[in-house]
Amino acid sequence: MSNLFEEGAAMMASAFRQSGSIDATYCRGLRRFATLVVKGRSDRIILDGEVGGVSAHELDFLLAEEDARFGVFGDGVEEPIAGDRILEHDAASDATRTWEVMPIPGEPCWRWSDDYYKRRRIHVKLVSEA
Repeated sequence: MSNLFEEGAAMMASAFRQSGSIDATYCRGLRRFATLVVKGRSDRIILDGEVGGVSAHELDFLLAEEDARFGVFGDGVEEPIAGDRILEHDAASDATRTWEVMPIPGEPCWRWSDDYYKRRRIHVKLVSEA
């Protein structure tokens, strides 16, 4: 049985997906699936003994649970893993960006973005643009 907060999380995930998503391809080796993702970011402070702290921003992709089809890979891993790739095609510039899934300091390569397991926050780094 859901509560009002869980229903709100589901509505927010749906709204993000409908209004802010972009087409992408999720890849693991040669296997892939088409999906929708929303760009996000993780903010963190990097401690520096001299300065105190420096802000850093990491790009993330938010992937709705309904769009996560990791089962097609057939390897029994039902979540993002380091080394996976996300291909983003920018229609305006006709460029394809390749992002690699990787952990950021203090976190694994992904985490749930909400308390009700509706969206995954996947940490990525740009590895190529063509």
